[in-house]
Formats: sequence, C-alpha cells, structure tokens
Amino acid sequence: MGKITWNSTFKDVQELLINEDETFVKQLEYLNSDQFQKATDSGYLRRNLHFFMAIVLQGVQSPKSKKYIENFLYILYPNPTSIGTKLGTWRQNAGRFVEGSDAKSIDTDLNNQLKEIPANTTLMDVFRNGAWVNFKDSSGKPIFWDANNKSIFIYGEDDAKQKMKQIADFLINGTQITSDGGFSLMVDTYSLLKANKQLILNGAPGTGKTFSARNEIADKLLGKNADKNIQMEMVQFHPSYDYTDFIEGIRPNLASESIGYTLKNGSFKSFCRKAGVIERIKASGKNVTEGNIKEFLKGEDKSIVDFWINKINEEGFDTENIKPADLPPFLFIIDEINRAEISKVLGETMFCLDADYRGANGKIATQYSALATDETFYINEDNDKFFIPSNVYIIGTMNDIDRSVEVFDFALRRRFAWHEVTAEAVMDKVLKEMGVDNALGNDYNNYVSKITALNKSIDNTLKLNRHYHLGPSYFAKILLYLDGNNYQEARKEVWDNHLSQILNEYVKGKRTESEVAKIGDDFTA
Repeated sequence: MGKITWNSTFKDVQELLINEDETFVKQLEYLNSDQFQKATDSGYLRRNLHFFMAIVLQGVQSPKSKKYIENFLYILYPNPTSIGTKLGTWRQNAGRFVEGSDAKSIDTDLNNQLKEIPANTTLMDVFRNGAWVNFKDSSGKPIFWDANNKSIFIYGEDDAKQKMKQIADFLINGTQITSDGGFSLMVDTYSLLKANKQLILNGAPGTGKTFSARNEIADKLLGKNADKNIQMEMVQFHPSYDYTDFIEGIRPNLASESIGYTLKNGSFKSFCRKAGVIERIKASGKNVTEGNIKEFLKGEDKSIVDFWINKINEEGFDTENIKPADLPPFLFIIDEINRAEISKVLGETMFCLDADYRGANGKIATQYSALATDETFYINEDNDKFFIPSNVYIIGTMNDIDRSVEVFDFALRRRFAWHEVTAEAVMDKVLKEMGVDNALGNDYNNYVSKITALNKSIDNTLKLNRHYHLGPSYFAKILLYLDGNNYQEARKEVWDNHLSQILNEYVKGKRTESEVAKIGDDFTA
C-alpha cells in the first residue's frame, strides 16, 4: 500500500500508478468524484486535479510506453471511450486552469515544457512551499510565466498555489481510509479545522459526531501517539453551564479553617493556560526557560509541566525564535455546544475566537482579571489579560433538532466553520466500524435496506427532513439483542426499545402516531 509524503518525488507518484496501487487509485477516484467536489468549497473544480497531474506526470503525454499515463486516464474517465478521447479530454480540462484557455486544450509549448521537469528529483514539497510556479525549462525559461513576466494562471499566482497545495495536501495528509476501503468525510472536517481553528459538527442525532471529534479528527490533528490526557479535553454544555464554569469565577475556598472566596479558572481558561504556556511567557516579556514554565504552570499537574520542559529541550527547538507552527496542537471539544446560552458562557472571550485575534495579539481583560492569583494568572498577576493560544483548536458538536437549546447568533456563527454530518453519509462506514456487518453476516445488506427505508419514511411519511434522520448509533443497538435472538427478533427489539420512542416524540401532537406504527411494521417485518 503506497504512501505519498512531501519528500516523495514525481517519479514515486508515477510508480504508484504503474503498480496500480490500491490506496492511491482510490484517492484519485475520490478527488475526481462528485462527492469530493460537494464536500469541499465551491472553488474546487476537477480541472485543479487534472492540471496538478499534468505537472506531476510531466505533461499530457501519449500513453504509448507510459503505463502510468494509461492507468491515470482510466481512473479519470472509466467510461468506455477510446484512449485518444480520454487523452484529449484530460488535455482540455487541464488547459482550463490556464488563462485564455477556456474550452481550449493546454497549449503545445507549455505541454512540452512540462515534459522537461526532472521527475526523479522533484519533490512533492514544491506544492507545499509554492516553488513549482518557478519551474524552468531546459533553456532557463520560466514555464508558468509569459513574455511580460505575468503568471499564466486563470485566477493568478496565489490562487494557483493554493489550489495545487490543496490537492497535494489531500493526497498526503487528508484522506482517511474507512473499513470498507472508501474514504471518510473526516478528510474535509480535518481540513476545515486546520484552516479555521474552530469547527462545529452539526447534523442528525446518532451520527457519531463526538466519536469522530475524539478519535478520527483528534488522531489526525494531534498524531496517534499524542498524550490525549494532556493535549485534549472535552466538556459537555448544559443549560446551567455559564461563564464561571468556562472562563473564571469566584468560588468558595474550603482549604482553610474559615470559609473564604477566591478566583478559580474555568475549564477552557485552564486548558488554554496549559496549552499556551509558551505564548504566555513570551507575552509577559520573559524568556522561555524551565523555571518560567514551572512558574507559569504553578498549580497544574506535573505531567503538563514535564511535557513542556521536554518540548523546549528537544533538539532543534529554538526558544528564542518560536513560531506558532512550532508549537504542538491542543484540542478542546465542546459536546452539545448549543445546549448552553453560548454568549453568556463565552462573555468577552468571544472576541478571541476570531482568527485574526488568536495569540497574544488578541489579549483582553476578563471579568475577574484584577483578582488573578499565582495559580490563576495568565500573563501577569497585575492587570492580567487573556487570549486563546495559536495552537488551540476547538470542535463543537450539536444536534440540529434539539429544541430545548439556544441558537447561535450571527456573530458566533461567523467565527466557526460548519460541517454537517448526515446519517446517509456515515451510516455504512460507522456500522461496519462497530462490527454490525460481521455480527449480521448475510443479513447485513437487508438491515441497511431497512434503515434506508426508515429514514426515507421520516422524509416522505412524517414530512420531516434529513435533520430528523436517525444515525448509525441507534441501529448499532442491534448488537445488544443478537445473543439468544434471531435477526428478525433482534430487529424488533431495536424498534421497540430505541426507535419507536424517538419517532413518536418527533410527531407528538401531530396526530400521526399511526404513521409511526406503520414505519415500525415495515422495519420489523
């Protein structure tokens, strides 16, 4: 199974096509699919991939004696057309990335220049750093610049760099193989989180939003070997959750003989205090040393102190010239984020969520900053300020249909990226990951058909929409009832004990209980 890295050469990519590497083939199929185009922003078009591969494969060349070209053409265009037609279509689509091409093909001069790129030494890293736009042919002439020293790309140099980097990043970092050999939409949520720092996973109930945040996305962001006890924390919002729980508040101090009151940090400020210790020290004007790390983490667990001391002692870690990209990522997950009064919970710290105000540039005074102690201060005990560290990422999860909760106002909405997790998109993937396919054996396909029909009935019979669909977590309950029951009996237990109640709640007061009963009859039949 092939794996492309930023250090792979163009020749390595061509070898994957020659060997018809299963993983790489599926990656290209996914990038060329309607599903990928819908899941990414509207700026993504297939021509991006086609132009990208024209560079990596050294031009739109005849597949004669070039097996990698032939195999690539059959991935792009699996329909039964001639190889010449496939080649012409690729050349035309790739040409649309270049200014003035429109419906024309990539021109002959450019195509010949692409053939001169040294495939055995050119690294994929040229797409990460943008160096590919400066490629030259054998005569020293820039490939992607015209006689007037202007880039030839239809939307300019910066746009071209961004789009080519997107393709490379998805091939190298972004694709998540699922249990059935496909690709998870986690690729898109991870990229959204990386780009925006804050992400809301919303959608139908039971679709595994929290599981995806804690596992798939966290593993991708933090690394599978990361210590999640240090680099990740999760809280669950509820109607009583407020600013004093999340940021800071006055709490009784029971440590002494007499009852007193002192400032205590809330869950999020405490997390940011640990994650952002390097930026906090820098913001105070002090040097990053072991002693200052201990001072700025006073009262925190020894493990987090050791984590940062080990980090600054790593070979190559320059404490004098630390950039945000040098800091390890930390992930804060807010489950059921819309169950609290969010503006009240965040208070003035909503300002810090804006991407332009991450880090010390966005520091602000909080409600109780004047009461900071040596165990709660952020930058200074006197006139203290708070900011959200550059290396902190936030994921919120929510069910769209929860009617007992506050809604997001527009000021909050614009500070988050949003990704809807639909039951249809994740159903088969999650059920297989939970072992339902193995447990049901030959009955699995019938079960999936029953599930699909039930969710369609929510649309067509109950006149609701996809936000009311039931996710795989509900249907995986069948695993609880297979011991001693046959498939049909277990399916009836799932309906009686888990599904009927929520559907009846959906239609309460609408006099459609009989329709719910009919849906149940179809599901259990």
